[in-house]
Amino acid sequence: MSKKLILRATGKFEDLFAKIKGGCANYSPNGVVKYNDDIFVVFANCKQIARLAVFGPITKPLFSGKEWLTPVFDKGSKIEGFAGITCNRMKFNDDNLYTVVESIRRTKKKKSGKKKSWYNGKVVTIAKKLEAKESWLDYELPSKIKGFEGACVINDQEDNTLRMLAICEGNCCRTGIPSKIPGSGRIQVFKPEKGTWQHELQISLPDFVKFIDYSDLDVIANKKGTDGNVVILSNASRKIWVGSLNLINFEWQDRGAIYDFPSNKNGKFCNVRGVTWLDDKCKKIVVVSNSKKSTQKDDKCQNYEQAIHLFELP
Repeated sequence: MSKKLILRATGKFEDLFAKIKGGCANYSPNGVVKYNDDIFVVFANCKQIARLAVFGPITKPLFSGKEWLTPVFDKGSKIEGFAGITCNRMKFNDDNLYTVVESIRRTKKKKSGKKKSWYNGKVVTIAKKLEAKESWLDYELPSKIKGFEGACVINDQEDNTLRMLAICEGNCCRTGIPSKIPGSGRIQVFKPEKGTWQHELQISLPDFVKFIDYSDLDVIANKKGTDGNVVILSNASRKIWVGSLNLINFEWQDRGAIYDFPSNKNGKFCNVRGVTWLDDKCKKIVVVSNSKKSTQKDDKCQNYEQAIHLFELP
């Protein structure tokens, strides 16, 4: 039986950034990461990144908007927004932020003259001076709207190189009805090589994690870098799963635990899109929620939409 997360703080982006210029026209938060002492959020509909702080005791913490960061892209870039954001907590001299674009259609002309088309996700590496470098994720996706929804970056302890773990939105990394059959979540592992992120292997989530979809993930590694606490977020199921992953052979170490989002007289968490660990003890998470969908008739959904939240695990 799953337990309920404990809501400790919440804040709407329109309130947190009301007096801070240079940001998104509308707020559609998709991903979040704790980076050093700040929290960074990316959005589906713009290239700016929101920087926030959280302070105060765990029983009554508060969010505070700090500034908007505007990455510098090469001319001709077609990036309009992001599905996720992450950083490398395992390597102290890696100051980059890594953002993920869900899925982009690509075409190539064959010798016959016909065009071949397919879909790939993209990584945008944002350096300390906000220079943005785009690289393809070498894994074919089923469609433009069913791609990678979130990612985390680790440092491989054997060869001291990066690995990116990107989670597919649909079950079995597919679209349509098969994508909604619970229990077949997939994480794809990539390694940077020759200007792209080359696909290395696939991690299957345990079949008892029966989520309808997957919207983000994050990992905190132990001091040796051999194991990590992973949090997996589902938007449609409105749950998280926390489990332990061996970061050498990428095998799950336990059954972990599933947690539900609470609902109360103030509202429901209907569109949870991004998650990050807030502390190394893995007892607190920060979640961002997107806007209420037109198909969602429940008025309580809007009370927690376009917002950021802090939860404590019971």
